[in-house]
Amino acid sequence: PKDKYEIAAQLATVLKQGTHYEVDEKGQQITITDTGFRDAERVVGKSLFDPNDPWAPFVMNAIKAKALFEADVQYIVKGNEVAIVDTFTGRVMEGRRYSDGLHQSIEAKEGIVVGTESQVIATVTYQSLFRTFSKLCGMTGTAMSDAKEFRKVYGLPVTSIPTALPVARRDYPDVVFKTKEAKVNAMLNEVARVHEAGRPVLIGTTSVQDSEEIAGALSDRGILARVLNAKPENCDREGEVISQAGRIGAVTVATNMAGRGTDILLGGSAAVMAKLRIRDGLVSAGCVDESAEGTEGIEGSAAMKVSLMDDSFFPAPLSPNAEGGIATAAAALLSDGSDGGDGPLPLLELEELVSIAAEKAPISDPAVLAIRAAYNTIKAEFAAVVDPEKEAVRKLGGLYVVGTERHESSRIDDQLRGRSGRQGDPGASRFFLSLDDKTLRTFGADRLKSIMDSFRVSDDMPLEAKMVTDAIDKVQNKVEEYYSEIREQVFTFDEVLSTQRDNIYTRRVNLLAASDDDILSTFKTYSQETLADIVPNYITAEGAVNGTGLQAKVQQYFPNSAVDAAAMDNMKRPEVEAYLDAAVLKAVDEKMTAVDAWRPGQFARVAKYLSLVQIDNNWSDHLKNMNFLKESVILRKYQGRDVLQEYVTEGVGMFETFLANSRRSTVFSLMAYTTPPSGSSS
Repeated sequence: PKDKYEIAAQLATVLKQGTHYEVDEKGQQITITDTGFRDAERVVGKSLFDPNDPWAPFVMNAIKAKALFEADVQYIVKGNEVAIVDTFTGRVMEGRRYSDGLHQSIEAKEGIVVGTESQVIATVTYQSLFRTFSKLCGMTGTAMSDAKEFRKVYGLPVTSIPTALPVARRDYPDVVFKTKEAKVNAMLNEVARVHEAGRPVLIGTTSVQDSEEIAGALSDRGILARVLNAKPENCDREGEVISQAGRIGAVTVATNMAGRGTDILLGGSAAVMAKLRIRDGLVSAGCVDESAEGTEGIEGSAAMKVSLMDDSFFPAPLSPNAEGGIATAAAALLSDGSDGGDGPLPLLELEELVSIAAEKAPISDPAVLAIRAAYNTIKAEFAAVVDPEKEAVRKLGGLYVVGTERHESSRIDDQLRGRSGRQGDPGASRFFLSLDDKTLRTFGADRLKSIMDSFRVSDDMPLEAKMVTDAIDKVQNKVEEYYSEIREQVFTFDEVLSTQRDNIYTRRVNLLAASDDDILSTFKTYSQETLADIVPNYITAEGAVNGTGLQAKVQQYFPNSAVDAAAMDNMKRPEVEAYLDAAVLKAVDEKMTAVDAWRPGQFARVAKYLSLVQIDNNWSDHLKNMNFLKESVILRKYQGRDVLQEYVTEGVGMFETFLANSRRSTVFSLMAYTTPPSGSSS
C-alpha cells in the first residue's frame, strides 16, 4: 500500500501538535486526539479503523515520522534510502529498518521511493543472545556504572583495573545555559579561545545535524573543523580524521565517540599518516584497477574513489628518498602481481597489502617488502615532525574535549571524556548544556529552570557550580534508571519467548536431521492429532454423530480418504475415532505410494520441506501476536494485575495454537501436493 504511506505523509504535514495529536517524547509515542481522528477521517473519506481498509496505522506512523524522527538525528538520507543511525556509536546501522511500517512512513516523509514492508521471521534480544554462549567476558573503560545490571542479567561481576599511569585530565564542571543558542555561542567562544593558542579540540555531539551545524559555525569564524559522523563522506575517513585530531590547532567535530577503536595521539599519528601517504602514492602511480568491481568512483576515477588526501593533511612534504621508495614499491607491485597476475589490484587488496606491510610480521613477497621499506622511510620522516609536536601539545594542556549535550547514558559521556588524558597525557573536558537539550527537557530540568528564573538569570549567563553538575547528574541517573527498567522489562518478557524459541529451534533441528522413516512417523502423528482436533466438533454431548459434516471436514484435509458418512451416523465415539484413524493412515500410505512412484523418497522430502515452511511462516505470525499481547498486558498493570503472569499464561495458550496451526497446515499442504506431470524433469 505505497499510496497510503504517501497520502498519510501529506496528511501529517497539515495536522498540528496540540490540536490533532499529542507527543510523548519520553515514551516515544503519539496520541491522536478526537479532533485529529475527525479531521483525518474527513480527508481519507472513511473511518480510520475500517477493518477492510484500515488507515489508522498509516496515519499514526506518518505522525510519528514527523514528530519523533528527524533527519540527521535518528536517521540520514543516503542516496535513495533511509539509513538508521546508532545513537550510541554515531554510525549507520547497515541493513537495519524500522518495523511495523514506520520505515516506509519515514521514506514517504522524505519523498523517496517507499520500500516494501519487512516481515519479522525471527527475533532475539541482546541479553538472550549473549546468554546462549557458554562463556562470557568483556573489557571496557565504562562498565562500573552498569555493574549491577551486568551481574543481574549475565551473572558477571565487574572488576575495576587501576590505570597504569595517574589520570592527568581535568574534568571541569558543566556549564548550563537557558537556551540552546546561548550554549552554542559560549561553546564556540571557548573553542576559538583554546584554538587560538594551538591546543587541539575534540567537540562531541549527539546527532549528525548538530555536528554539521557546529562545523558550519566554526567555518564562519575562520576555524577549519574536520567532521566525523554517520554521513558516508565522513565515516569513510574515520581513520584519517582521528589520526589528526591530536595535532596542534586541530579541531574535530564528532558524533558520539563511543566504539571508535582508535586512540587520539597527541601531535598526531605518524604511523596512520604514513599508511595513508603510501596508499595515495600507489593509487596515483596506477596500482589500482579502475575497472575492478567496487572501485569505480566519481567520474570513473579510482583515485577519486579513495578520496586522496590533500597535502595539508600530512605533517611534512616527502623527501626525494621517500618519493623514490614509493616509485620502487609501485614498480614492484605492478610487475610482481601479488594477486596472481601482473598489473593493478582492486582497491581493497591494495589497502590490505599496505596494512600488512605496516605490521612487523615476517614476509617474503618482494612487492610487500618494497611497500614496507617505503612505509618505514615515510613514517620516520613524519615522526621527526610529529614527536616534537607531541611535546608542544602536552605543554598546551593536551586534548581539550568539549561536550555539547549529555547523553542518555553516562557511559557515552565518559567515553567522550576518556578520549583525552590517555596513557597519562594531560587533557581537559567540559560539557556545555542548555535547558533545551532533549535529555534535560524530556526528563525534567524544571528545578534548574526555576532556579534560573528565581535569580533572573539572563539567557547568556551560565550556571557553573558543583550543585548544578550534581543536579544534571541526577537527571541523567533518572534517564538511565528509566531505560534500565525498559531493558529489564524487555528481558523479563523475552524469558518467556526464549523458552518458546528454544522449543521451535529444537523442532527445526530435529526435522532437518530426521531420516525418511522418522519424517513419515512424524507426519502420521501430525495426521492423527489433526483428526483428534476435528472429531469432537461433530459429536454432540449426547454422543450423536454428524456423519455428513465429519466426512466433509476429514476429506478437506485428506481428499483421498474413503469415509462413509452414513456408517458413522450409527457409530459410538470410540468407534468413529478408530474408524477414521484407520482411514486416515491408509490415505497417508496411499498418498506416499503415489508420490514416491514419481521419484523414490519424494514424499519424505516434501513432508520435511512443508513442515519447516509452515513452522517458519506461523512463527513469524506468532511473534507478531506475542508483541501485541505484550503491549496489551502492559496496560493491565493499571488494573493492579500481575502483568508477567498474564503474559506467561496467555503466551502458553498462543504457543499451543501456533503449534496446532503449523501441524494442520503441514497436513493440509502435503495431502494436497501433486507431483509434476510424467516426463517432467522438475
